[in-house]
Amino acid sequence: EDLIIEKWEKLIQQHEFQSQFQSQNLTQSQTSFQTQIQTQFQSQLQQFQMLYKNGLPQKLRSSIWCLCVVNLLRLREELFNQYLKIVKNQNKSSFGYENTAKLIDNDMPRTLPKLEVFDEHGAFFEELKYILLVWTYYRPDIGYVQGMSYIAGFLLLQIENTYSAFEMFSNILIHYHIVTLFRLDCIKLREDVIQLFDQYFLEVQPNLARKFKELSITSDQFLIKWLLSLFVQYFSDRLNIVCRIWDRMMIEGFHVMFQVVVGILVSCQKIFENACDMSDCAFIFTKMPTT
Repeated sequence: EDLIIEKWEKLIQQHEFQSQFQSQNLTQSQTSFQTQIQTQFQSQLQQFQMLYKNGLPQKLRSSIWCLCVVNLLRLREELFNQYLKIVKNQNKSSFGYENTAKLIDNDMPRTLPKLEVFDEHGAFFEELKYILLVWTYYRPDIGYVQGMSYIAGFLLLQIENTYSAFEMFSNILIHYHIVTLFRLDCIKLREDVIQLFDQYFLEVQPNLARKFKELSITSDQFLIKWLLSLFVQYFSDRLNIVCRIWDRMMIEGFHVMFQVVVGILVSCQKIFENACDMSDCAFIFTKMPTT
């Protein structure tokens, strides 16, 4: 593990050095970290994957994630603080979906409840609430949608800095197009995502895909729900798995999420094979079986 940490520290140092000579263009400067590491190891893919196969080093995880997620929105802490003042002053003006902020109070206790850090007396209660409220006022065209608290809450657990977590939360929603899945007026996009997954699933696991058809299982029964929280809700009792999923997402891109979904389904293949109808295996789509 010490060797892996040393290699990642060297990659980060190389990136910081190169960034000093790059264009001042924000996007170019930050995306180069992903490009840099992928280019450097393109002929040594197996060696590269070993650097995060078992998860990124915990002490470097937040730093690596921050480098991988581009601040496309050009957010600044000053802007965050301006919205935070509005939130704290309980400004009741409504130009969009700010009224969805009331849903936040309902979702807070449901967000990773076993950790007891996001309930009213929890260590991160105020931080998570402020992130979600600021987002709601920052993007009133979208507002707060159930499921967002899982992503923001999980980021807080890793970063433990309110503004940094907000910046990453906002850019993840935009950069990986998660925000369009949250929008209620983007039904067509959801259908397109489901169709793309169905094609991929049939290609890589034809037998299991046919079994799903026999059981009348359709991807819309689980796919969007899993993606909306980026698996945080699904693996709420095993966040170490979520860390490893996010490590791959940050380094390789959002496309790995389809691979993760298929991986979950394949790991439960015996349950599906022994099922007579969907009711025999529906529990899998709510929570990963422990055995």
